[in-house]
Amino acid sequence: MLTSVLPEAHRQTRGHLPGPRAGKGNSFPGLAVSRVRARSLDSWYGRRRLIRRAERWCALLLVSSFAVAFAQSRDPRSWGPMPEPVLGESVADIDGSYAGELEVDVTALVGRQSSWASAVAIEARVLDWLGLEAEVEYSQAPAASEGEVELRVLGSVSFLHDFERGLHGQVEIGGRLTAEPEQGPNLGEPRAPISSGVRLGLDQRWWTLRLGLGVAFGSESAHAVPAWASATAFLNLGRDRWASLGLDGEADWTRRNPFTLAPTLLLDARTLHWPVRLAVVTPYGFAGGGAEAWFGLMVRLIGEFDIGGVD
Repeated sequence: MLTSVLPEAHRQTRGHLPGPRAGKGNSFPGLAVSRVRARSLDSWYGRRRLIRRAERWCALLLVSSFAVAFAQSRDPRSWGPMPEPVLGESVADIDGSYAGELEVDVTALVGRQSSWASAVAIEARVLDWLGLEAEVEYSQAPAASEGEVELRVLGSVSFLHDFERGLHGQVEIGGRLTAEPEQGPNLGEPRAPISSGVRLGLDQRWWTLRLGLGVAFGSESAHAVPAWASATAFLNLGRDRWASLGLDGEADWTRRNPFTLAPTLLLDARTLHWPVRLAVVTPYGFAGGGAEAWFGLMVRLIGEFDIGGVD
């Protein structure tokens, strides 16, 4: 048999296994060393996991920062939105080119012959090329016995944005849904209930020019051509344009007294990171067509918000 040929082999049983030898892993010092090594290894893996997590968070923050910077850089207006007249204002910012721009205006007016008005308007750029506005006003015309409520809705379509030259343009149309044709001075809104026209703006760092021309219809006109026109020039102060001094001229030939001149002061708090502007206007309506001259004081608080991701 095989056992008779080979030397007798020891059976590898528990009883025949060689015992632990001093100084090896099964000794107390060996066990201590192995446990220290295991703990060191666990600690190394733990630090490795923390480092990987920190790398992921850093990468996420870096990507988020680039995304925010890209969103802010999408707005090509180097000096912020163009200064806007209070009387000859446009439907949404004429130089706005991204959907999500929202503006809320609160206006108060007092004037000669016990005239006054208060209004709230909301403007929104719902598409990159489309702006909408709704305005509610309660006013009392000069020498009138009682006030009336006026509701107006307007829309604009942009057709020109040349940010390199600062040139912008849009077509507008608007209508008054309530109240009779206005009898008071020209405060930038045509007397007739429906109006349409074109507005242009040229914006540079230190000065801004705004122009508008259109027609109004839906009621009788005091002159042969039922047209309206607007022109405003601003001098902008400071590199961030924290203030603008303007002179606004308005003409509405559907009225008996078509001409109004309005010195304007704009204060911009966006330099303080507040999305608010304050406008103070002193309009003067020239006498004409049997109507007396008129003057008043207008204050407007303008809140500008971005709900589309562009700062």
